[in-house]
Amino acid sequence: MTIQNMIMIIIILKNIKKFVRDLLEYFWLPVLLLAVIVLLLSGLINKSGEQNFNIIFGIALGVTLGFLADIFKKSLDDFQDKRRMKKISLKLLKCDAERIYKTMWLYDSACKAENTPEDFKKAIKEQIPPALDLKYWGRLSQNNAFLLLGSEEPFSKIFEEMWDMEKINEFIFLAKQDNPQAKQAYVFAKVIYKTAVEEENHKELLLNFMSEEDIREMVKKWSEAAQERKNK
Repeated sequence: MTIQNMIMIIIILKNIKKFVRDLLEYFWLPVLLLAVIVLLLSGLINKSGEQNFNIIFGIALGVTLGFLADIFKKSLDDFQDKRRMKKISLKLLKCDAERIYKTMWLYDSACKAENTPEDFKKAIKEQIPPALDLKYWGRLSQNNAFLLLGSEEPFSKIFEEMWDMEKINEFIFLAKQDNPQAKQAYVFAKVIYKTAVEEENHKELLLNFMSEEDIREMVKKWSEAAQERKNK
């Protein structure tokens, strides 16, 4: 067995474990209730064989099973809704993470490009950094059901990193205002932005959705496209 196959098996087992844990989270109560009711009714059956009792028992059993069926259906609906929420949220957050990465990558590339005039580099560094596109995060973060995902992986890590990006945008927004606090916000915006780029926070965010190899391939395509536009 190759190392790659072993890694795939480990990933599959982790996913199965997570799936089972999610199932138990939603179905432990109806399963427990069903087990308790079955035990209680079994005891009653053993104690009585009267016809009237059996009729009453049949009615009670039907009502109980109907009640449990409603609980199971509600649990199943909640389980499916949460899985859909996770899937859609990860897809949308990945789009935000890609745009954030591209913005910071372009900014960093412009500041470091060898063929860029020094006065142009200086002008870029002195300007307010470009705001980050948090389009989907801005919408999702208004949803309480989405915010509850923050207690689970990988959302807990993603949330922390997205909040850091949100803070950067807040300073950029404040720096553009016409008030006494704008100058201080301008300094903070530049420092925090520069630190985030140097520490590759945008890469750490994107690694929640893509591998390093995928990121390299994506950047390579951007570079090739930029070179093609430059040659035209």
